Amino acid sequence: MFAAIWIPNFRLQAAGRWREKTLASAVIDTSESRALILEASAAAKASGVQAGITSAQALARCPGLNILPRSIAQEEACGAVLLETAFAFSPRVEKTAADLATLDLTTALRNACWQRLGETIVDRLRAEALSAVAGFAPNPDHAALAARCASPVNVVYDGAAFCAGLPLASLAPDPATLAILSEWGIRTIGELLRLPKTDVITRLGPEATRLWRQASGRSRRTLRLALPRECFVENYAFDHPVETTEPLLFLLRRFLDALSKRIRDQHRVTGRMRFTLPLDDGTRHEREFAVPAPTTDADVLFRIIDTHVESLRLDQQPVGLRLELLAAAPLGRQLALFEKGLRDPNGLGETLARLQAVVGKGCVGTPVHGDTHQPDTCGLTEFDDQAVASTPAGICFGLPLRRLRPPAQVRVRLAANVPAWIDALDWAGPVERVSGPYRLSGAWWSEATWAIEEWDAEIDGRGLVRLGRRTDGWTIEGIYNLCNGGGLR
Repeated sequence: MFAAIWIPNFRLQAAGRWREKTLASAVIDTSESRALILEASAAAKASGVQAGITSAQALARCPGLNILPRSIAQEEACGAVLLETAFAFSPRVEKTAADLATLDLTTALRNACWQRLGETIVDRLRAEALSAVAGFAPNPDHAALAARCASPVNVVYDGAAFCAGLPLASLAPDPATLAILSEWGIRTIGELLRLPKTDVITRLGPEATRLWRQASGRSRRTLRLALPRECFVENYAFDHPVETTEPLLFLLRRFLDALSKRIRDQHRVTGRMRFTLPLDDGTRHEREFAVPAPTTDADVLFRIIDTHVESLRLDQQPVGLRLELLAAAPLGRQLALFEKGLRDPNGLGETLARLQAVVGKGCVGTPVHGDTHQPDTCGLTEFDDQAVASTPAGICFGLPLRRLRPPAQVRVRLAANVPAWIDALDWAGPVERVSGPYRLSGAWWSEATWAIEEWDAEIDGRGLVRLGRRTDGWTIEGIYNLCNGGGLR
């Protein structure tokens, strides 16, 4: 058995999703020079609104008509919802059209109740603010025809008998073939099947072969299987540019509630989030968030984005909103005997996000040593709770060095090219013992070349210091912490 899930008035439903529902509504394509009606609701059609008329003609026939602009991004999001729902009931799914998905249920239980299964599918899509119908038949083409006649579920066991009374236009023939068959007096699929097959194909060509195969159902075509999505998306296009953050936060909360449920139904968790704001000058503001502990908790995910939105300052106003959640497998990490993970990794992530909002992007993270021998060189990397949970205790060799930032400028007297006296305020004194030099250099192949000569010197009555010699003079780079508590003061 095969199933087909169809979303009637797909473009209209996509444009009206996440908006206040009205009885009389229609959708237009604003990218065309003439704004023609593409689809209309049942209430609008009852007032005389038809596809192909202008918006002015539609308003004259139905003054209370709510006209919505077509949104390609929202249609893509609705198509993704359709496929995700289909994958929840079968691993073999075909994206037959933007508004139609076909499921292979040949491996389902023989005693399955197709009517109940169809109602479950329709209810799940209704929870996503989409009105859909479902058709079941032994052939994928007949299942699609059954879906277009469903209200809301249609189960067909004899495809040939079901198709006999359907109009010929249900097969979507090309206009030329449909005109020829109409001149012959052929109005239904049953009348087409009663004609001699060979003669019809000889006169009408390959199009007649397709129509015959689709109508008869004797040959079962192979489904072009789609792959499950790893990215869950929601889109919204504002009617006017947004000036405050309240509409953004309101929609983000609704998006996260819906997307988290969809990811949970796929037995996955959210690993990353991608937040996009199309601006009124044609540019975009994009930001990607890493979830420290992947989860489907909408409250946790909302707090991560809320921190960024509250501190957002844009030169242009947003005209749309796009939110993507990238799915990941739940973490299954086994800690060692003496390791301990963070109690609330997402709480730590929220704190880091608030700090970043205060000090700026790229100023919060974990310090890491640079790939160089240059002293006191380090950078920041994105914080990783796993690295913190498994960091072993540090092992110290020798005396710890407290570096001065910035290094203190001093004057050094030499004796036989060896430091013998340090002359500076609060640092003056003879050098009792000295070790060195230790010469370091690097990046000689670029403009950022550097070189330093370092000495370890013990100053009489002061302690042990690290001296540095560069082209611009001598400095005290740091002070050694002596085991007896001595050192420079």
